[in-house]
Amino acid sequence: MRRRYGILSGASILLPAAASAVVLNTVETFNGGLVGFGGPVNYSILTGGVDGPSDGFLAITSASPNIFATRVIQPGPFTGNYRAIGANAFRFSLLDLNSEDSVVVRVGFGIRNVNFWVSNLSFDPVFGAPWQEVTVSFDDASGWTQVIGAGGAADFELALENAETFQIRADAVADGKEPDTIAGSIGIDNVSFLAIPEPGIGLLLALLPGCFLRRSRAV
Repeated sequence: MRRRYGILSGASILLPAAASAVVLNTVETFNGGLVGFGGPVNYSILTGGVDGPSDGFLAITSASPNIFATRVIQPGPFTGNYRAIGANAFRFSLLDLNSEDSVVVRVGFGIRNVNFWVSNLSFDPVFGAPWQEVTVSFDDASGWTQVIGAGGAADFELALENAETFQIRADAVADGKEPDTIAGSIGIDNVSFLAIPEPGIGLLLALLPGCFLRRSRAV
């Protein structure tokens, strides 16, 4: 199930370079199913999400070491032309569901096997901690590492305008085409694409718990 926020003032709307399934300020609550998520790990809808005991959320689980990543391929709900809808940030809530295995989480997007980017910003949820809301800016290429392709900032813009693949993935370091191979389990809830002024993003990230947020140097 997806709910809409009011449109933020000042968001710029550009003519699309590609059709967009993603919609600005729409929040995916996972009360209506998996909504296009797939990949090599197991997925299920559990209850106990951000909005209370009966609220659904997406559980992503690898019981034994496996490539740990979601895969939403066009025309999934988080693919399309991010620039055309005026988005510059991605937000979701994150929960560690496994007491034994830590999952360092990053976001990835782009064009499969051609032009793919992984966030330098990572999140390491702590088992037993409450849901944590996190935000990743894609305002410019400096916060991302190109793990497929070599075109730099120009490729970054092309990926934003033609994102056919979107991932939430395990990556201790943002330096490879494939996500980490691990065992672990996390919960994801309230996924959305937003238009946030850059100073607002910086302030939000500064307020996140230090034990949860990791900044990684691009390699």
